[in-house]
Amino acid sequence: MRRRFRTSAVVVCVTAAVLIPAAPSWAEETTPPTINVATLSPSAPTGLNNWYRGPVTLNLSATDDVGIAKFQYSLNGGAVYIDVPVEGAPASATASAVITQEGNTSVRYRAVDTSGNVAAFRSISVRVGPGVTALTR
Repeated sequence: MRRRFRTSAVVVCVTAAVLIPAAPSWAEETTPPTINVATLSPSAPTGLNNWYRGPVTLNLSATDDVGIAKFQYSLNGGAVYIDVPVEGAPASATASAVITQEGNTSVRYRAVDTSGNVAAFRSISVRVGPGVTALTR
C-alpha cells in the first residue's frame, strides 16, 4: 500500500518588538532630599554684637519625592549628628531643635529620606553667649 503525503510550505512572518520597561517600582531610589535654608527663633539676636543671650531654636524644612524620615544637626563640624525625627514621613516636612551650646557655633544640618538618602549638609552660624544682660562697675 502506498501512502501519499502532501507537503506544503508555510511561510510565517514574525515581527518582534523589544519593549524597554520603565524602572520597576522596587528599583532603588537614589535622589536625596532638598533641604531649605534654616531659620533661627528668635529671628533677631537678643544680645549685643549679634549674639543671643539664651537658647536659640533652629527651624528646619525639606522636601523629597519619597518622604522625609528625619533631620539631623551637628554642633561639632559633622563628627556627630543628632537626629530630629519626623512624624509620618511626609514629602514636605518641618522640625526644630533648641541650640544651647555657648559660643560661636557653626551648626551643620541635613535631611534623610525614607530610602536612606542623605542631603548635602548646609550650615548656619549661631552665637549663644552667657545670660549676662548688662555689665556693672
